[in-house]
Amino acid sequence: MVVRNMCKQFQLPVEIIAHETVRADDGLALSSRNVYLSEQARAEAPTLYAELQRIQARLRSGETALTQIEQDTTQVLTQRGWLTDYIAIRRQRDLCVPTDQEVKAGEPLVVLAASKLAGTRLIDNLEI
Repeated sequence: MVVRNMCKQFQLPVEIIAHETVRADDGLALSSRNVYLSEQARAEAPTLYAELQRIQARLRSGETALTQIEQDTTQVLTQRGWLTDYIAIRRQRDLCVPTDQEVKAGEPLVVLAASKLAGTRLIDNLEI
């Protein structure tokens, strides 16, 4: 979305083709940065996606306290040795913070994450 908006803003003749995140069998988003993970860190790395799925489940069950959900997830990751840059629940259409009413009404959301594990910054997202 950011790149798409930038291309539009600068009137670049570029077509952006979105694609689903490609994942390993254990859920880890495939990235060239994964080669920097030790065997132990690679075993821990799928936790990031698992936490995004946990957020998805919480939101689908009716929770609307987004800041609390984000903080809870950051705390879980921190306890497991991660250094989290952000966990952010946003509207899919514009990446703005949704209102409680939008969350309750089923506004399409996305949860975005960036966190370091053993010095490697992993990023991921999950549409809700």
